[in-house]
Amino acid sequence: MLVNNLFYFVAALVTSAFTMAQDDGWHLDYVYTLVNEQLDPIAFPNGQSAHMHKIIGGSRMAAYYNFDYYKSAKCSSLRVQADKSNYWMPNLYVISKSTNGNTMYTPVSAKIRFYYFLSRSTKNEAVIPFPKGLRMVAGNPDNKAVTNVASFTCHVNADFSDSITADNFNFDRDCPYGMRTELFFPPCWDGKNLYKSDGSHMAYPSQNVRSGRCPWTHPVRLPHIQLEYTWHVSNVGPGLPLKGRLAWANGDTTGYGVHGDFVNGWDLDVLRRAMNDPSCVGIKKTIPMQECRTLNNYFDDAAAAACTAELGTLVEPYGNVDNVAVPVLPGCNPLWGPSGSKPTCNPPVPSLDISRFKGNDGRYIAEDDERRDFVLPTTPGWKNIACLHDITSVSGGVSYIDHSLTVSSCQSHCLIAGYQYAATGQQGTLWHCVCGTAISDTATVETGMCLTACPGDSSQLCGGSYIYNVFYAPPGTTNSDSTNVRADGSKYVGCYRNPSNPSTGLLGASTYRFQSNSMSTEICISACAQKGTNWALTTSQRWCYCGNDWNYGSGAIVPTSQCTVSCNGKPSEVCGDYYKSSVYDITSVKVSPSTAVHLAGYQGCYEDTGSRLGMTKNSWMSTTMTQSQCINGCSELGYSYAGIFRGNQCYCGKPNSNLVSLPASQCQNQCAGSSSITCGGSAAMDLYTVAAATVTSETVASKKPSGYIGCFKDQGSSAAFIGNVYTYRSNSMNPETCKQACLEFGYTYAGLWNANECRCGKNYPASQQMVSSLYCTAPCSGSSSQTCGAGGYLEGYSLAHTISTVSKPDGWLGCYTDNPKSRTLRGYFYSASGMTSKVCRATCGNNGFTLAAVEYRTQCFCGNSLSSGTRAPASSCSMACSGNRRETCGAAGYLDLFKTTV
Repeated sequence: MLVNNLFYFVAALVTSAFTMAQDDGWHLDYVYTLVNEQLDPIAFPNGQSAHMHKIIGGSRMAAYYNFDYYKSAKCSSLRVQADKSNYWMPNLYVISKSTNGNTMYTPVSAKIRFYYFLSRSTKNEAVIPFPKGLRMVAGNPDNKAVTNVASFTCHVNADFSDSITADNFNFDRDCPYGMRTELFFPPCWDGKNLYKSDGSHMAYPSQNVRSGRCPWTHPVRLPHIQLEYTWHVSNVGPGLPLKGRLAWANGDTTGYGVHGDFVNGWDLDVLRRAMNDPSCVGIKKTIPMQECRTLNNYFDDAAAAACTAELGTLVEPYGNVDNVAVPVLPGCNPLWGPSGSKPTCNPPVPSLDISRFKGNDGRYIAEDDERRDFVLPTTPGWKNIACLHDITSVSGGVSYIDHSLTVSSCQSHCLIAGYQYAATGQQGTLWHCVCGTAISDTATVETGMCLTACPGDSSQLCGGSYIYNVFYAPPGTTNSDSTNVRADGSKYVGCYRNPSNPSTGLLGASTYRFQSNSMSTEICISACAQKGTNWALTTSQRWCYCGNDWNYGSGAIVPTSQCTVSCNGKPSEVCGDYYKSSVYDITSVKVSPSTAVHLAGYQGCYEDTGSRLGMTKNSWMSTTMTQSQCINGCSELGYSYAGIFRGNQCYCGKPNSNLVSLPASQCQNQCAGSSSITCGGSAAMDLYTVAAATVTSETVASKKPSGYIGCFKDQGSSAAFIGNVYTYRSNSMNPETCKQACLEFGYTYAGLWNANECRCGKNYPASQQMVSSLYCTAPCSGSSSQTCGAGGYLEGYSLAHTISTVSKPDGWLGCYTDNPKSRTLRGYFYSASGMTSKVCRATCGNNGFTLAAVEYRTQCFCGNSLSSGTRAPASSCSMACSGNRRETCGAAGYLDLFKTTV
């Protein structure tokens, strides 16, 4: 049955599923079908379309589309005659069986209406009329899945109560009061293209098909069209469920292939006036189109009802009439279910004659005066290009927080960091500067909403809450701030927030770095300039980095106020911060050569934080340290390298391979022995080979008595000899005396200490104690022309080739100490002017004693055992006997001891 006209009036009262409070909207409820035919000037320009369409609108519908031609149509099947646009959906067919069992397809009629919603994402966003020549499509005829651009409603009651909604038309029951299909067209235009086959010239906003922000790529807001066709499906098989009984004109039985088309044919002056008429906009509700006074002037129901296509109808073999069954779907459109490719026809279906429907297709790019696409500026200087939503709108760069943010500071920091895009805005309560290389593809516009003053300058606008004011710097844009140029020609770039991964960004791109306890900006810049790099930075109070590649990575130039840590070598200067760096452009710095004087073999200044470069074989300190003293000392000890540290320390050995080179400024400690030259630094070592040495172990040994093995530290726990050591002192000490004494006592090594002391040992002196002979300089107490070690230093000799020179009479037992208060021999004593050892031995022997001793030239002592006394070197018994000057008779406090029998 045909639906009663009451349906049309009630249908006009049904609220759209997407109508929202505060949206301005118009709905046109009086629309007549213009024609059913296989034309689609969008998808098939100047050709036969793939399937049948139910078309409404202007009378100049054709196989081509040209705005100037369409807008001049004689009439429109829409009651508002100012709109000569055309709108269409595919015909809907009810599938049934004829009395003879053949499948039949009945195209059903539809009640058609549409909405224009003037939705805005912000109060300042403009919605403009459709551009001349705009074509657009909603939906996809090949779709086989749920889509959010369409909805389906089954009306089961005359008052539309208990209506059922679904995502396709396969309802499990009948829809006696019609099955409504709604299509939602995209309202966001790219501002340039009037049509692209992939539909990319149009886009949907961020929240749903109508509401939310337009993408940055499609910033132009147009009226949102909501096209409604309520199909009279109960005209065929009333009371039967719809599931499995419907097909779109292209054969789709899922319902998901619903789609619709629009080509602009408006009288744009009328539409523009309506969009500025207070009776039509700013009303924050949806109204019938005739309530808009501007549009009401163009309402003509009679003209709409009588309107027919000026070019006639493209007649189908089985006709174009609604509610008349046909044996096949027009064109090549076999039924097509939820899977598989669209079926083909064999033999092919003959084409229709469309020759009279052809014409000159219109332009696909908007006229210049209608274009609204964004084109980046080319004139140098920052330009405000957009107001966008959220911090993610600018991509490919970095961001930082600044409580005193200004547009100018953000622009400066971004440009310094090499970024052409800068954006200011607020996330929560924090103000951000964002630097980037592009606008994100997902960015959306906040038209006219960047109105909040910057916290650091109320005269500048920094966007708003989750709203970002975006700026662009064309090539050639420069920062004009000359106050950052230093006297040395370097330019302060800014405070750089280091990336969380120190192997990236500027730190990762560095070619040289060092740390110093005396770090300053000048020291770092000078060091980097010596290396020939483009930039220098100081960070964490003591570190300097140098490099060429301005690769900021995920780091960012942030306000200078965020770099607050003083340089440890110059507290009045800032050396970055912890996790931030003070960066300088040093490309204009002139390199000044170092004035430091170094001997031949100088290898450089190297970082020494405690390892002493691995040169710990031998070392010493000296209040007279010079470069040559250290070099000669290490050469004498047989080493190839010498290192000088802190002005007074020398280290010998072979340096590690992983040394950290430092600038000359870090090795500026004056030598302790000469203020005119330098000897390393407080955390740095001057490294030399021994090429400049004038002393070797051979040259030193050649000036010493035979057996000389070196000078050794010998004090406290650092003893040269270990184990069983014999020591004695003598005011007549010299090397030979000491050597003879040690040899006499069975030792293999002898050492002289502090001018008058002899020390004997069984083992070679500890090699790590060996130092330069320059430390063994004390004149011997018994020979001022020779050296006998020094206080704390032992002059060592090997006795391997030493021959004893001690010559004593037979029976001699050694030289012993004697004390008048406690004699060594206490049996018998006498004194004689002609005393000799032989005389004393005879006397003691005759008196029955086994031991005899002569002392102090004239004295003889007898006994059978030693009551006291200790053995002393033979050289201690040095006084000639009164009876024979060719032999010794002890000395004061020393006696020559003999056996009485031989």
